[in-house]
Amino acid sequence: MVQTPVWFVLDEGVIYVRTDKNSGKVKRVRNNPNVRITPCNIRGRPKGEWIDGTIQIANENESKHAKQLFNQKYGLRGKMLGIMYKLRKIEFVVLSIHFSSDETSRR
Repeated sequence: MVQTPVWFVLDEGVIYVRTDKNSGKVKRVRNNPNVRITPCNIRGRPKGEWIDGTIQIANENESKHAKQLFNQKYGLRGKMLGIMYKLRKIEFVVLSIHFSSDETSRR
């Protein structure tokens, strides 16, 4: 298990994460779609209950929608990160995390 704090947005019960397409997160998603998530502090220390879900690389429509949500949530900080990634020629990919109906009903 790899604990990884991420920037995220939540929309209609789906969590979207934006990351470098060559990151370890993307490699892990391709190998195993099962995830466990929990709220955490900036250092990655858990602050809540673990929830099981599945993760996948978002399709084009989900990615466009998630980009809009990231811009709304993170504003200038997000734009600065995007500029830094462009300068370093890093490409983003959006991951989507879905929860089973059992897990959703517990929240």
